[in-house]
Amino acid sequence: YFRPSEVTNLMVKQLTAPAPQAGLAYQHWVANLAPMEDVLAGRCSVTKTGQVDACVIIGDRSRSWLLTALELWLRGKDPHEQVFPSLTLYDFEKFWHQLLRKLHLPASFITPHVLRHSAASNDYFHRRRRLGEIQKRGQWKAVQSVVRYTKEAHVLRSWHMIDAAQHATIRENAKRLPNTLLQKLRAKAH
Repeated sequence: YFRPSEVTNLMVKQLTAPAPQAGLAYQHWVANLAPMEDVLAGRCSVTKTGQVDACVIIGDRSRSWLLTALELWLRGKDPHEQVFPSLTLYDFEKFWHQLLRKLHLPASFITPHVLRHSAASNDYFHRRRRLGEIQKRGQWKAVQSVVRYTKEAHVLRSWHMIDAAQHATIRENAKRLPNTLLQKLRAKAH
């Protein structure tokens, strides 16, 4: 749901860790994309839609492994450093183009910005979130901006653009990703 520049500019101090002891509702990381104190001090600007203290929940019950991954990634980092210190928008986009080439997909198949919109479409398609939740999470001001992501045909068309032989590989890699990432982060932490 993040805009690509929000990912590359995100500071550690903009993330708030879960507080599971407080109850079920507090079991997520939250990103504050335009903290009021930083906006007032001129250290960052308001969001694209003019919001201050725009908070976005990271992860959900179906992706609980993200909680651990983020905690491991941030361990030992200074609150004033970037979450991804050497990642520029150019590098982020370059990474995606290399990944698409490796997967034998056209460069136009998905970009970091399209990934933001795909998350909204995917959540709606799989009934993980209602339209209002998607709108808040994606920071879209107008509901009309969100309605376009409710078109189920877009999700299905994207799946059909992928060679049928790759479908099983994609599903298998999606299942392996959490454990692989957590293993690498745990090894790095030690």
